[in-house]
Amino acid sequence: MRKLIVLAAPLALSFAAPLFGAYPGLAPNQSILSGLKDTSNFSSSTTQYGFSLSNGALDPALYINSIDLVPGVGYDANIGLSAPGVFDTNIGSYSLGSPIAPGTGLFLYNAVSRSGNVDSSVSNGIYDFSVQVKGGYDTSATDVLGDLAYQIRIANGVQVTITSITATPGTISAGQSTVLGVTVTNNDSTETWVNTTWFVGAVSQGANTLNFDSFFPNPAWDWFNKSVAPGDSLTGDHSSFSADALTPVGAYSPNVGLVGGLYNGDNFYLNAPGDPLVTVTVPEPTILGFAAISACLLLRRRRA
Repeated sequence: MRKLIVLAAPLALSFAAPLFGAYPGLAPNQSILSGLKDTSNFSSSTTQYGFSLSNGALDPALYINSIDLVPGVGYDANIGLSAPGVFDTNIGSYSLGSPIAPGTGLFLYNAVSRSGNVDSSVSNGIYDFSVQVKGGYDTSATDVLGDLAYQIRIANGVQVTITSITATPGTISAGQSTVLGVTVTNNDSTETWVNTTWFVGAVSQGANTLNFDSFFPNPAWDWFNKSVAPGDSLTGDHSSFSADALTPVGAYSPNVGLVGGLYNGDNFYLNAPGDPLVTVTVPEPTILGFAAISACLLLRRRRA
């Protein structure tokens, strides 16, 4: 999902540089993402710019000591991008000045980020900025590890919704599963919706939930980087769920959806309708009868 553009390592070591080798290169996750002025159709919305870093197995621990946003020409501070105090990574949270062990592949997801609506005073368009990452092989190092170029496109919004959700079959019992499908419809007149991924909260009945089985109920379908043009819809399998012997009977509602925006990599969460969808019942009498006969036969064998 992340397009990696490897930056060039330093061409030569300065007199003060470590003798064991050059710093590893950094690669941005996405070169352009979006920020929207109207996010009312989304349950949450964030725009995150990050990078990947691979510390060599033979190199010492590496430290990131500062991450700074450098505005481009005409950049508007009201866009609201900033660096958090603690960063999210594939190996847990990361604080500036913490060591990155040798042989570690690090994906830092939120070098700079923003959330919610963009201020209405910001003009629509594309803005340039860069993220400068500094550090080195000790906690006081200020060498430039990477100078990553990014863009953010500011737009009014994208009027996209999940217009239906289905379950096949709609009624299950213990030991059975159902496949959810969703239809996403783009009612916007100008913007194309680009799906980044999809998510599962739960298919629930109060505190009771169905068992989540898979994001790939149909191996031929996925929601990565799917586009829906203005006025179009897209339908596909979403995920599968099942019931077991401990699952209470009744109607279960979904908390599932899609994630996307104007670009692959955007993080605008689009929830599916939450109406009752999957009904869990007890097995049919014939099935129960078969189970009872089987139990009796087993009991006779044990007594014999």
